[in-house]
Amino acid sequence: MSFQRLAQIDTVISDLHDLALVLARSATDTGHRTSIDDVLTAFGHTRESLAAVEDDGS
Repeated sequence: MSFQRLAQIDTVISDLHDLALVLARSATDTGHRTSIDDVLTAFGHTRESLAAVEDDGS
């Protein structure tokens, strides 16, 4: 099997994985959304506290 064919198979597998994820999310979507501020609060942060974190450059 050529490297090119192996790369094509890998791409198809990745695409199928993404499709399965989209289908699962579509089938289980309740329409409820959580705001980013609610998530930050749940983890003890605010937008300001995240903005104050220094970027390590990676």
